[in-house]
Amino acid sequence: MAADREKSKKPKTIVFLHPDLGIGGAERLVVDAAVGLQKRGHKVVVFTSHCDPAHCFDEARDGIHSPPCFQPL
Repeated sequence: MAADREKSKKPKTIVFLHPDLGIGGAERLVVDAAVGLQKRGHKVVVFTSHCDPAHCFDEARDGIHSPPCFQPL
């Protein structure tokens, strides 16, 4: 059991795939999950086909943290 807990603490790479990161409820959930996972030490990558800097959440526009997480498909 202790070995399993140690494995679960190891940082992971987590990928989200979302078609459009405009401003909406689903988009807010994706952004919040990405930020929360990054704060826990995980690497997060969000692939999207559209993210308009003039119409998106601040975290998406700013790339959440460095390096930028949001990458177009």
